[in-house]
Amino acid sequence: MTMTTEEALPTLSEEKTAEQPQQKEHVFSEHLSSEENNKSDDMNFYGRFSHIRKTLDYSYHSNYRKERQWLQDTIIEEMLECVEITDINGNTCTTPTEPWLVFTAGAMGAGKSYTINSLVDDGRFPLLAFVLVDPDEIRRQLPEYSYFVEHNPELAGELTRKEAGYMAEILTLAGLQAGKNVMVDGSLRDSDWYQIYFAQLRREYDGIRIAILHIDAPRDAVIQRAKERGEATGRVIPMKTLLMALEQVPRSVKILGPLADYFCKLNNAPGKEIELIKEDEDWDTFQMLWFQTCAWVPGKKKQPFSRRRSVNWSSDTGDKPELDKRLSIFAMKDRRQRSMRGLTRQKSYSLHSATDQNHKSIDMTFYGPYSHIRKTMDYGYHNNYT
Repeated sequence: MTMTTEEALPTLSEEKTAEQPQQKEHVFSEHLSSEENNKSDDMNFYGRFSHIRKTLDYSYHSNYRKERQWLQDTIIEEMLECVEITDINGNTCTTPTEPWLVFTAGAMGAGKSYTINSLVDDGRFPLLAFVLVDPDEIRRQLPEYSYFVEHNPELAGELTRKEAGYMAEILTLAGLQAGKNVMVDGSLRDSDWYQIYFAQLRREYDGIRIAILHIDAPRDAVIQRAKERGEATGRVIPMKTLLMALEQVPRSVKILGPLADYFCKLNNAPGKEIELIKEDEDWDTFQMLWFQTCAWVPGKKKQPFSRRRSVNWSSDTGDKPELDKRLSIFAMKDRRQRSMRGLTRQKSYSLHSATDQNHKSIDMTFYGPYSHIRKTMDYGYHNNYT
């Protein structure tokens, strides 16, 4: 039988279907970590930070799906750009001549956040001059986090630990490559890993200065603060993990301290002023340590010393996190309404609701490089997003 042209030739849509294999449907599981839920089967890298992604350790990390890499980049880019240095001449810039890489060390509940905020309030530390790498803040930006906190608070941190750490590594390297000051909020528990990491950083970034600020507090105070913070935020730290950190951190910083260009201990005892513990040093010498000169000065006005605080860093004695009065980590932008996300138990996330319902905002505030476009959309049909 003779076929007609229409019968013999496949349609264009059929050709495309034949050429492109059916993509595997992505299914979210509440029992898997954000890394396992979003990992890729390939080793393809996308976006602005693809050159950094290629260098990470994939015997430990997983690679992520293209869409997830885009989401990660959006979060990283926003944190990377929120830096402004006021140098010793009153000039403002984003890159100093001699950048610092500062690590905070201490168990959760030691009061790392409160301590740094106190230094900022007293004009002793210029937090605004640093790209702040805070895995806790990063995990709060992940869409699954609120669901994990609501349904599995004891494992919410663990279920986002790998991805938050992965993004923290990218943000740190991106900041260093841009010549910016970087401050990494962490515990420094794993001295073996950090010894290798410090050596690698010194090889790759000539002239980098590394500092460690060890924030310490009495054991009972640490346990009580961690408990109160868990009640306030919904994220519970298992007691076993907390006790392990209390033992590991002092041992680790004893090893890592000599490898840094600067090391000091800051005691955050309940009801007392922050105490600087370092031989032959006082608060004046500590403050002078952070005076810098701009590497390049754009045409900006001179501004006074800035006192930026983090979205979830406390401003009271550090003993009652549920009463903390906090400002946004993004101090250069008006983010106060958004910053409230980190203060209390996360909004309930439902697998049965659409993404626009899970992430819609109660206000009409717009952020980021596309805010001017967001303002023009039809909000009789769309929702605004958190």
